[in-house]
Amino acid sequence: MRNAQRRMTHRRGPAVWRAVVGSALYCALVLGACQRSDRQEAPIPPGPSGEGAPSQEIGQFTLRETDAEGRLTWVLNAATAQIFEEQDQVHAETIHIDFFRPTGERSSVLTADRGIITRRTNDMRALGHVMVRNADGHELLTEELAYDAGREKITTEAFVTLIRGRDVLTGYGLEADPDLAAGTFEIQRDVRATVRDLGADPIRPGAGTKETAPPDTTAPADTAGDENARHP
Repeated sequence: MRNAQRRMTHRRGPAVWRAVVGSALYCALVLGACQRSDRQEAPIPPGPSGEGAPSQEIGQFTLRETDAEGRLTWVLNAATAQIFEEQDQVHAETIHIDFFRPTGERSSVLTADRGIITRRTNDMRALGHVMVRNADGHELLTEELAYDAGREKITTEAFVTLIRGRDVLTGYGLEADPDLAAGTFEIQRDVRATVRDLGADPIRPGAGTKETAPPDTTAPADTAGDENARHP
């Protein structure tokens, strides 16, 4: 069973309300009664999941996961986080996740605008400007990415760009190990391969590129348009 820990910075408790009774007493004595106020408190605005305000807000949020042997699997850091007890979720902003190999070495880094973590399972969704960069400098770019903690896989149905040196693969849908190791990732459909100039902007891989067959030495050269094409 996986073990997760988090470091929290708690907000201070609610302020103590003052009861001003002088004017009410004067009203009772002079007028005999006071008019009932029709004012009502403003409703609590819905949270990100649309089911009320968070039960807790945290600054500098940290969440860790270890495997059955107690080895660190990943560490998530976020600028802020909101805890939603009823949904058993954490909504984190500006996330940074370090993934680790069983040997303790960092294998890859994931960054995104925000993330949603299910606390019971530690499954995660990263949203907005998602980037995964491994130790070899290979990069995965997309707008939405899920992490399955039980399988230790990252998946998406969205458009993806995978950059490996000069080679750029694009397509829709992906399943991979978080370290993007050779032979562990699969772009599911509409796969295309290009070769970019070394000086090209990696965020815009289409600039300065030309279409070629996929850089795959083990598969036939005509797999560029096949679905479920696996690349080493």
